[in-house]
Amino acid sequence: MAKALHKTRKYGTFTLLCSSVLIILVFSIAKPELYDAVAKRAESLWTAIVGLLTFFGFVVGGVIKNPPKSFSKFLENGFLQIAVLELFLFSAGMTGFAIWTSRSAEVELKLLSGQTFPQIRVLVESREGSRERDTVFAPSPAPLRRKPGTYTFKIVEPEYEPFASGDVVLKPGRRETLSLNDRRMSGTLVVNSKPQGAEIWIDGSFTSKKTPETLKDLPRRRLKLRLVKDPEFAPHEQEVDLSSRSEVNLAAIELQRMYRMRFVCADNDTRWSILGHEYVGSAELWLRAGQYSVTFVRPDGTRGTKTVSVRANARVPIL
Repeated sequence: MAKALHKTRKYGTFTLLCSSVLIILVFSIAKPELYDAVAKRAESLWTAIVGLLTFFGFVVGGVIKNPPKSFSKFLENGFLQIAVLELFLFSAGMTGFAIWTSRSAEVELKLLSGQTFPQIRVLVESREGSRERDTVFAPSPAPLRRKPGTYTFKIVEPEYEPFASGDVVLKPGRRETLSLNDRRMSGTLVVNSKPQGAEIWIDGSFTSKKTPETLKDLPRRRLKLRLVKDPEFAPHEQEVDLSSRSEVNLAAIELQRMYRMRFVCADNDTRWSILGHEYVGSAELWLRAGQYSVTFVRPDGTRGTKTVSVRANARVPIL
């Protein structure tokens, strides 16, 4: 029984030694970054140093106490057997550490305002190794999966003030929740018109303001401005770029005069068109000053064209 146990310990020591050396060689060749990860973690580095010193201490102690005459005899040394067992535990720990660090980390992105819809772009930049960069969206519909490491999350939408999260450490198998400050950049628009009193519309919405007016807290982007006065003046539309400036002061916008024209048809069934719009019978229109071509078709099929010069209110019969 003792002989069988002695033999088992001997060959078991050999098996554990070969397994440990093989594991360490595989990690050295296939995953050298694992040793970098260990070196960056103070608690793991000190554990590895103590483990290796303990291993060499037992080996040296075994050699001093019982100098080996052969490798086979050396495998029977009790100090060596303890050292090999310790080395195997160390390699097993390395394997566990490799499995643990290979697990993905998760991060859920939220926005502090809770009012941004639907999402904004966020640049994710790795602070380690190749410094990989990619763009995601916040708030994230599902947690983002990333390799464990240190990252920075930056809002890159032009309408929002630049915001960077700073270094965020994502740990293997852990989920982090990160809130980003989504504060819009605001701009000021000074609007005036000739004549004054025109309604101010921004992006299709009435602002409840009339010219002259200073509009504050507008989003920093391209805006569609529309000025609407009474029918005697044509609506004015233009784009205003607030993306590159915090304040835009528009010169007084001169609204174009409109003239009321009464088109009279000799027959109420006469069909006629002007500026791409069709009418039947007599009608009253507001037009800018200038010349217009009017085409008409009478009930008997007679077709004709008439040029109308608009300079002031007038009565224009269509023959």
